[in-house]
Amino acid sequence: MNFSCDTLTSTLARDELLTVTDSKPFEIVSQVGCLWVTMDNDSRDIVLEPGQRHSFAAGERALIVALKPSEFLIHKTTAQTASRAQPAAGFDLFAALRRTFAKQGVATASAF
Repeated sequence: MNFSCDTLTSTLARDELLTVTDSKPFEIVSQVGCLWVTMDNDSRDIVLEPGQRHSFAAGERALIVALKPSEFLIHKTTAQTASRAQPAAGFDLFAALRRTFAKQGVATASAF
């Protein structure tokens, strides 16, 4: 998804997937639910809960999966800011990813 306005509000159902890319830096701000976010060429897994945010460089592609029904903002920023999200305590990220990939017909390794 590319977006032309400065701020976009989006919702995702559980296990729904959204890909975001823009030519300007942008950030994702979780408002409701829980989001799993990853980027191309980056091994980090980021889990955003309400009030948490993560910034992306211009041209960077974000893959967003709702781990439960979620609402979030995507807005363009003028400068890249360092923003580190912390994993949600007690959350089983691997189980959530297995459910999401299984819904989309993607096979996963047994260790995953």
